[in-house]
Amino acid sequence: MEGAARHAEKVLRARRREARAALGLSTSHIRPHYWAEVSPAGQYLAVKSTGVRQCITPKNKRGTVRTFSRRSRSRILKTFAMIDSTALSRSLFVTLTYPKVFPREPSIYQAHLQAFSKRLRRQFPQSSAVWKLEFQKRGAPHYHLLVLGVPFLARQWLSKAWYEVVSSHDERHYRAGTQVARVYSARKAISYAAKYIAKISESVPDWHTGRFWGAIGRRYLPSHRLQWPLERRGFARLSRVIRHLVSSRSRQATGARYPPGWCFASGGRGVVLIEWAAGLPWEPCKTALIRNGPDAKGGGPERHALPARERLGAPAPQPPGKNKSQHERACPPQ
Repeated sequence: MEGAARHAEKVLRARRREARAALGLSTSHIRPHYWAEVSPAGQYLAVKSTGVRQCITPKNKRGTVRTFSRRSRSRILKTFAMIDSTALSRSLFVTLTYPKVFPREPSIYQAHLQAFSKRLRRQFPQSSAVWKLEFQKRGAPHYHLLVLGVPFLARQWLSKAWYEVVSSHDERHYRAGTQVARVYSARKAISYAAKYIAKISESVPDWHTGRFWGAIGRRYLPSHRLQWPLERRGFARLSRVIRHLVSSRSRQATGARYPPGWCFASGGRGVVLIEWAAGLPWEPCKTALIRNGPDAKGGGPERHALPARERLGAPAPQPPGKNKSQHERACPPQ
């Protein structure tokens, strides 16, 4: 039901855009809006805007997915960055491979992943995972999964579940067709995801069609982010900081046409950068919290108006005393 509702809303928005384009309605009079996004418990920092330039509705529609593009890589890395660091440090790396004889029809190995995800959800109802499809040199597909919300996953159960889903009838596949490893830190999880899971494969067979990554149990993903309204000057300052951070971490110039809109940054440092760019006051301000997880009602994103510093866990304003901080001396209370 939730997927059908999202699809219906998406179709409705597309039809509205087509109707506005057919009538020739202009969007240049709309005042632009700027805001920043940060994951307090994750490693996500981004700047976004709307209404900056007049958008022209594209006439061509999205075709069949055949490659893992750089934008797809950016989206999967963004998903990892929004996940809470505590949950990442307790996650599991799972690998699912095929035997010597493997399916060459995309619908078959996609159905295998769907059947395995159902078994995982039945065994662990509060679990979630991010999966990535890759192809070996021999052309066989295999899956990498980052499983969250599972304290322990027995190797015997994993091997038996994948063996029964594939129905390979190969004893060697039952013994060596799966792998599971524990993650001990969020930093190693992000490094592994950037190096292996999100790598752009060049050995994609011609007969493959369909998605290369996705999420299992997205409503239970332990991720949330805060939205902070910005002015144009604050948007430019934060964009410049993100651009410099990305360029300093890359070994070679990418030559990208558009500047990066997000980067990896710890939650505390991201808040400090937003305060510096936007000049936020010392008093708590209202922000929008977008949370995904088992606590969200209805399984969808939940928005709240909460004090920013209280939500982020930042120190509360100290009462006036003899030893005042640098911020109190620069910004005395009115």
